[in-house]
Formats: sequence, structure tokens, C-alpha cells
Amino acid sequence: KNWTFFVYEDRLMCVYQMDPHIIVEFDWDGNYIAEYKSDTNTKLQWDYGVCRGGSNPILIDNFYHCFFHSSIPWKNWRRRYLMGYYKFQKDPPFKIVEISQKPILWGNESDERIWPENNPLVIFPCGAIYDNGKFVVSFGINDEKTGIITL
Repeated sequence: KNWTFFVYEDRLMCVYQMDPHIIVEFDWDGNYIAEYKSDTNTKLQWDYGVCRGGSNPILIDNFYHCFFHSSIPWKNWRRRYLMGYYKFQKDPPFKIVEISQKPILWGNESDERIWPENNPLVIFPCGAIYDNGKFVVSFGINDEKTGIITL
């Protein structure tokens, strides 16, 4: 769930990790070819837990754009999940150049939950497209439902 795949110059790539930012290249049979690693710019800070995968990167105006998730402690040993946005360079080593400062969405108790005693508060971005100048992002809600947001 944390790896997000994309195509770079007809080559299969995968965001493997966000900090440090690691992009792995595979051949079309799924065999490892190379790894591109860049340290995250210390000015780009996310204060809401460890950044992990989410949506597929989308190439727009020479940068890849994507949405990620993280989590922070909540209550009763459960976690609250959040969604953020980041942008990285289109060429190796694919350095991150921008990250949202605050969550775009976060799991919350006002969303209906079928099993509130079992499921954490979750927002997990899954897929994204760019349509008419806006991102359309699909996401999971509280491990029970799906949603779509246009940004």
C-alpha cells in the first residue's frame, strides 16, 4: 500500500519511501534496475507523523505531484490518519521540492463509522488524476468506505 508506481520516460518507477525520498526503477517484468535517493529538504517539514505512500505521481509542468498519508497517536492505542500533498522533480534523483504544511484531510469522528470500537480514524489517498486544472483524488475513509475530493 505504500509503494506508488509511475512511468518516467517509458521506464517503470516506484516511490518506495518519502524520507529520504527513494525512487526505485524496475524493468517491465518487475526486476530491480536502479535506486535514486535524495535527502528531503529540511525546509520541507511535515509535523504529522512519518510520510508514507498514497496516490500515483502525476507529471504536470515538469514536476510530479502526489498525495500521501501519515498517522499520529489518537486514543486507545489507535491512530489518526491524515492526507498531505507533495511535489518532486521530474528527473533523477527526483528531489522533493514542496510539501503541504497542514493536512488536506484527516480521519475524524464525525464521519460515520460502522465499527467505531475497532477501526481507527483513517484517510488514505489511493489514486489521483488531473482533470481540467484540478486534482481528483480517491481515498479510503476509516477502513470502511471510499471518498473522492477535487482540489
